Amino acid sequence: MYIPDPIERMEMRAADWQEYLFRDGLWHCCECEQPIPSGHEHTLTADPAAPPICWTCFKEAFDEC
Repeated sequence: MYIPDPIERMEMRAADWQEYLFRDGLWHCCECEQPIPSGHEHTLTADPAAPPICWTCFKEAFDEC
C-alpha cells in the first residue's frame, strides 16, 4: 500500500483546488465563487496550497474574530 508523503498530499490538494476554482483564466473565490482580479488573490492561511479567497470574504472572515 502506497501512502503519499505530506508534500505530495499538498500538491494533490492544490491541483484539486486549481481544477475547481481556476476558470476562464481567473481564480474564483472559494467562499462566494466570484472571479478574483489577477494579483488580488488572498488566502486565509499561510498554507501554500490554500484556496484563494476574495477581499470581501477575507475581510468578513477576519471581522468575525
